[in-house]
Amino acid sequence: MVAEFKMARETESGRHAKIDGFGACLRGERERRGYDLADISRITKVHLSYLDALENEDMARLPEPIYIKGFIKSYCSVLKMNPTPLIQYYQKQYEKSAEWEVINVEVFKPKSIGERILRMLSAIKRLLTGREGLPMG
Repeated sequence: MVAEFKMARETESGRHAKIDGFGACLRGERERRGYDLADISRITKVHLSYLDALENEDMARLPEPIYIKGFIKSYCSVLKMNPTPLIQYYQKQYEKSAEWEVINVEVFKPKSIGERILRMLSAIKRLLTGREGLPMG
């Protein structure tokens, strides 16, 4: 079993092969254990295209980071691997470089007490007329 994926793994010839990235580590361990990618997809219930993108570290084809970490955990559980080093590597390589859009919350704050009252009355009217939330009737 691969204890630390960044470490070199000994091959059949006795030489060490370097494993590059968490995706290559997952693929290598999957192949070593004789699993097909479709097998992993069926067991984990993670779509095949996501698993393929995970193995290739194609972040453009993957959803938000919280899902990616879940995919890595699920994948590792099938292979009986410790997911922690892989997730840490993923976070170090990809999450820090991700550009997050920052929303200016000041735009959403009411500017005056009058605007606050108007918004509250408008919300109450929508609730009472059944236009928003639970239907009246």
